[in-house]
Amino acid sequence: MSQNKLLYKVLPFIIIFFFICCLTSSALAKEQNRDFFKVGVISSFSGSLSKGGLIMKRGYGLWADVVNEQGGIEVNGTKYKVKIIFRDAASDPAKAAQVAEKLIVDDKVDFILGPYSSMVTLGAAPIIEKYKVPHITGSAESDLIWQRHFDWSFQLLAPCNRGARGGVRAAAAQSPKPETAAIITADDAFSISGAKGMREEAEKKGMKVLLYEVFPVDTTEFSSLITKVKAKNPDVFLFSGHPEHHMAGLKVAKALGFKPKAKAIHWLSGDIWRELGKKADGVMGITMWTKDMPYEGPVFGTASAYAQKFKDVYGHEPDYTEAGSAGAGVVFQTALQKAGLTPPLDAKKREKLKTTLEKINIENTFFGSVNFVTEEKFWHSNIGIELIVLQVQNGEPVAVFPAETTQGDVIYPSP
Repeated sequence: MSQNKLLYKVLPFIIIFFFICCLTSSALAKEQNRDFFKVGVISSFSGSLSKGGLIMKRGYGLWADVVNEQGGIEVNGTKYKVKIIFRDAASDPAKAAQVAEKLIVDDKVDFILGPYSSMVTLGAAPIIEKYKVPHITGSAESDLIWQRHFDWSFQLLAPCNRGARGGVRAAAAQSPKPETAAIITADDAFSISGAKGMREEAEKKGMKVLLYEVFPVDTTEFSSLITKVKAKNPDVFLFSGHPEHHMAGLKVAKALGFKPKAKAIHWLSGDIWRELGKKADGVMGITMWTKDMPYEGPVFGTASAYAQKFKDVYGHEPDYTEAGSAGAGVVFQTALQKAGLTPPLDAKKREKLKTTLEKINIENTFFGSVNFVTEEKFWHSNIGIELIVLQVQNGEPVAVFPAETTQGDVIYPSP
């Protein structure tokens, strides 16, 4: 074969190779000169946990929008805008792992917010650990997360085993003291951790647990299960799950005329009273934040100011998951400023961001104080968080326990 013919054959490949090299070089230069923070968000916008995933998206999105309205995150006198890349984990831990890798490898994010739900977080966290990218979840609460001792993941909210006990304590403080309880729980890490805390606290308070039932996380029909619970006639009904479980199950309990002396779910989301109204009267659950708390800090100002801003944008007041998600963004922002880190974050900067988060002690944000534990127990969980028990009364949430936080008394027996 002549040299000319050989050249004609290989020339197209040489051109393609040269073109790819130019594109790659251009992309690398553009990334190295990036003047904004690229934030990855893992959440579930489809599947059985989509309702909670959208709750979280509202929280993260509002933080980014308000920061950008203010000109960006100011580091050493220069402001850097925030760009959020949302990825759908589809309520699947395996999908969460894939999404985490895509955000890190393809999207080249600086840090990660999310995911919604503990089981999805447990799917994503090992990948985040592998690539060493700082990650704060504004929602996941399962004890299994801190028990895995992930170095690169942080929990803004209190572990759910601790939080789920609040409603039990509030019920146990009433007179006549309840003697029996029945517990149902979804079969996922978050719900099981909550149910475990409920059971331990109920037994600690002298209640006999008449039933402990686990249902599949994708359950949508609760008639047979609630009928089974009703037949046990417990003084206290304890329900650990996600908003979609609580709403479906409480509707059935109302329809079946199931009237225990007290009803407590793990956490009381805003969707409960917004959708069920007075049908949810008497239900208790914990919150880690309300607009009435005397908190104030950067970005949003006071807790009440944040609530008003959220309502202006979304048309309703936020619950603690939405507030916690926005709070996670504020924590990252504070850590970046404290460490003097500018975008993009390379491996060395990400390491410094992680170290800063481990040592951070933020006394003032609209969400309260933030201090991540670096001891074996509750590893990388926030110990600055307060827990308050709410009860739905006349279709609205009222703080009822502990005594120093109350806006009203527990209605007992439940309506």
